[in-house]
Amino acid sequence: MNDNVVYSKIEYQDALFAKKHILETQINLLNAMNSIDNYKDLRKKELLLKLKLKNNLKNIKDHIIKLNNHLPQTKEMKKHISVKNIKGYERGYEDKESKKKRERASSIESELEDIRNKLSQLG
Repeated sequence: MNDNVVYSKIEYQDALFAKKHILETQINLLNAMNSIDNYKDLRKKELLLKLKLKNNLKNIKDHIIKLNNHLPQTKEMKKHISVKNIKGYERGYEDKESKKKRERASSIESELEDIRNKLSQLG
């Protein structure tokens, strides 16, 4: 065994204060985790909206090209830019992500509730 063990006495009020402080810190960390999860979700939504916008712009460009093909051609109108195809967002992946998000949010909420109960019991 370790012969260099040192014990110190902590007053009840100090121990109670430290325990409350630790629980409050846990609450703050869990809230930060929620904020990070929300940020990630917003970034995914932003990406989806950007992809939809890009697809819409591609469709508009295709319509303009078709319109130009039906109009009388001049030398200036023969210049066309090729557009890459964009794959759509898979719905199955979105469902898995939303399920993961809900499970994580519920676990964080339950942890927050447990910590709040402990704090209320401490006074």
